[in-house]
Amino acid sequence: MSALSDLLPALPGSDEDKPVVINTLSEIKSASQGQTVFDLTQVTYRQGYQDLTVVINGITQARSANCYTENSGTRVTLASGLNSGDEVSFVILRMAE
Repeated sequence: MSALSDLLPALPGSDEDKPVVINTLSEIKSASQGQTVFDLTQVTYRQGYQDLTVVINGITQARSANCYTENSGTRVTLASGLNSGDEVSFVILRMAE
């Protein structure tokens, strides 16, 4: 089993020896000056399920710090405007079915 699989609880009715497979999906955008709203075109997330992680210039933004708002499954609004050329990664972790 992978280290991540060891940390996840077994699903009800599942075989505990079966590894959990996590898929990582991501979309990277380059910000324009002052940009706060990003519309995703390559990935979607489940709003409110905490499967979205936002990374700005390599720094993961804390959900608890209200750095961003999940507006829908494809739109994210940042609390502060970015500088031109800042790299924003939208990363979704999803358990494979």
